[in-house]
Amino acid sequence: MESDFNTKLKFLKEQEQICLDNAKNALPIDDTLRSVKCTMLRVEMELHENEINLIQAEKAVTKLEQSYPSPESLAGQVFPLASTTYQDLLSMLMSSKKTVDHCNQIKEEVATYNEQISAKVPSVNLVTKLIDYHNNTLESMEKISKN
Repeated sequence: MESDFNTKLKFLKEQEQICLDNAKNALPIDDTLRSVKCTMLRVEMELHENEINLIQAEKAVTKLEQSYPSPESLAGQVFPLASTTYQDLLSMLMSSKKTVDHCNQIKEEVATYNEQISAKVPSVNLVTKLIDYHNNTLESMEKISKN
């Protein structure tokens, strides 16, 4: 009976050490996730700002188009957009695309990370069962020692 108890006690200590190691590993992971969340928030804010800039650029282009006479009355003359306006519009479009790509990449990394962690970390039910098993063992020991 004593060897059985010692075996179970050793198993519980090993499981407890595994839980402690997992808790130590979880701290840097939590820091990384917080950093990712902050980055995601910044990316979303930049994306929102870029969307606002694009809307303003579209309004400027619309005003510009409306300020010029119709193509029929121009008799073949072409009035291109100012180079800086066109370049600003293109840079905003490229920045938005890069931001969306970066955001999607971070989402994929977080999803992959979640899959990897869920496969490596023991479930909450397992930890609960270990604690219950440990408590039952202690209660059994108390009963045996009283008898």
